[in-house]
Amino acid sequence: MSRATVIADAIVTDINARSFSMKFVAKRVYQAVHRPKDLKELTVTVLIPGMLHDAISRVGNQDTTSLIVLFQKHCISEDNNTVDPLTDLVEEVADYFRDKNYGGSYWVPPTEIAPFYDVGDMMNERVFASAINLTYRTIWK
Repeated sequence: MSRATVIADAIVTDINARSFSMKFVAKRVYQAVHRPKDLKELTVTVLIPGMLHDAISRVGNQDTTSLIVLFQKHCISEDNNTVDPLTDLVEEVADYFRDKNYGGSYWVPPTEIAPFYDVGDMMNERVFASAINLTYRTIWK
């Protein structure tokens, strides 16, 4: 199993074991392709968009793994009473990741929150989509 997969699976296991302000079950996927009708419940997916492998010495290597924790939900409306609890949840989960280390890797600040992953989804399909962008670094021989 790749180091990136180990980190992503550890994140999924960790956030699924914890209670947040809204209930969800996270899954690791390679593509988060959902139709609005499939997003009646809050959907949380962990994706691995990339990994940078670099030699840091003659005997040492470093992997920098990028991960996205994507939150999606079809909303009846786009008013603040509907969207605010979702954005609050995203911020709550992002705060939880601060200084969390997984699979022998350590968290690299900053943690970026994209309030609306795709503004067009909210405007056209009424789908809330927000992403937490995380970076983890692993040093190995």
